[in-house]
Amino acid sequence: CNTDENQGKEDRYLEVAAQERVAGVILAPRASDSDVSGLLSSKIPLVAVDRQLDQPVDFVTAASFEGAVMATEHLLRQGWQRPACITRPADTATTEQRRLGYEDVMRRHGLPAEVRHVPFHTDSGLLVIDELFGAGRPPDSLVTVDSMLTLGVMTGLKRRRLKIGRDVGLIGFDDAVWAQAVEPPLSVIAQPAYEMGVA
Repeated sequence: CNTDENQGKEDRYLEVAAQERVAGVILAPRASDSDVSGLLSSKIPLVAVDRQLDQPVDFVTAASFEGAVMATEHLLRQGWQRPACITRPADTATTEQRRLGYEDVMRRHGLPAEVRHVPFHTDSGLLVIDELFGAGRPPDSLVTVDSMLTLGVMTGLKRRRLKIGRDVGLIGFDDAVWAQAVEPPLSVIAQPAYEMGVA
């Protein structure tokens, strides 16, 4: 089932899974407080993937905090001085870990952190670029927390005729197939999605 990051859809799918007494559920939860009580009370095996739950269930995730530290340090080593972080809603555990990693690096370097939380809809990356680069002193580089967000951000930068690598530094998460096709190739923190699925 694909929830499209919609909590209502996820709730319905989990309810159906519990009613149908499925053999097990692998869940990429929309939020850390996703309600899995129906599965747990029915003793249906459950593993969370990519994001943790507040409840004590098995999970498989990548090192999101550490990845964001690597991404932010990479921008600073490349000479960018004002990186901002564009992330998802604060109730999404993986992206919150990425935000915290970014903020940790900024704090250690004595730099002000600039964070924008954006929803999961498709044009959110585009809209946040208008917000960041429309007034004041814009950032000179960006850390984005997932590939769809990165794509929207790249579209927003292109509309403003800002060239990645020359005018704005950019590093994202998730090794999307299109990342090497753009010019210049996009720097990303690769998530071992296949290995996570196997585990």
